[in-house]
Amino acid sequence: MSYEVTCRLGNLAGRLRTGLHRPVGQAMVEYGIILALVSVVVIIVLITQGTQLQHLFSNVTCSFSQSGCQVSRPLPD
Repeated sequence: MSYEVTCRLGNLAGRLRTGLHRPVGQAMVEYGIILALVSVVVIIVLITQGTQLQHLFSNVTCSFSQSGCQVSRPLPD
């Protein structure tokens, strides 16, 4: 083999070795895990505080409307 072919093969082998060890998709996996954890926390908060939020939005809607709807009170804990 000529020197030029040997150098090209060496460069190709070096690029393959460094390419196999790069964490290309690692950041996307981490972002996906963080997004899943945040979603779980939001769902838990909405389940536990959902009734109070519903009353809050209902009261805000009633205060803006002119139909005279009755303001609801949140249930005691």
